Amino acid sequence: MDKVPSWMEKLLLPKLNEITGEIKAIHTRIDAVEKKLATV
Repeated sequence: MDKVPSWMEKLLLPKLNEITGEIKAIHTRIDAVEKKLATV
């Protein structure tokens, strides 16, 4: 696989990091819901 051009990396990396953060937040919410359901 060829190396990703630096301009593309600079364009995509912030978005990928943002998506990663959102996924982690969703995962945290799911964990909280699971804990609430476990106590019911």
